Amino acid sequence: MTTANPHAGRNAARWAAGWDDRNVALTPAYILDPVRAAMGGRIGLDPCTEPDNPTHAETFYALPDNGLAHRWDSGPIWCNPPWGDSAAPWIARCIEAGQAGVDVVLLVPAHTDTDRVQAVLRGADAVTLIAGRMVFGRRPGGRPFTMRGGAMLATWGVDLSGAGLGVTLHA
Repeated sequence: MTTANPHAGRNAARWAAGWDDRNVALTPAYILDPVRAAMGGRIGLDPCTEPDNPTHAETFYALPDNGLAHRWDSGPIWCNPPWGDSAAPWIARCIEAGQAGVDVVLLVPAHTDTDRVQAVLRGADAVTLIAGRMVFGRRPGGRPFTMRGGAMLATWGVDLSGAGLGVTLHA
């Protein structure tokens, strides 16, 4: 006997609407540290982070400053965009920057059946399928959470094949 997901089709039951601390998903250090090492030890730009800059990027944008409104012409760029419907413009900007020769690492769900991920797969130099399910951090008072599915790192100009994060597939 199967039980229907009580939250299916009801995103409000899973996520707070709009910008809310419950929607914050901080990239875990076990992902970010090897990525930073592969980027030469530094993140030049994080266009969509938190005000306290948890990725320690040299340049960063956090709400209310919209990172999409700024130039992305220097790197290396780390991008863990908001997931769901609002991810599309962030993914497009990562693809654009990467194809313009800027080093970029983009973290997205590994939903290979979606148009967004298909665009990433067509445009990236390589993709690392992260082993296991990621455990994201939250702001104080919020509990960490584990993804229900897989995640991947799409890269342009950054080689994660020796980072120990999972299987890396090159274009």
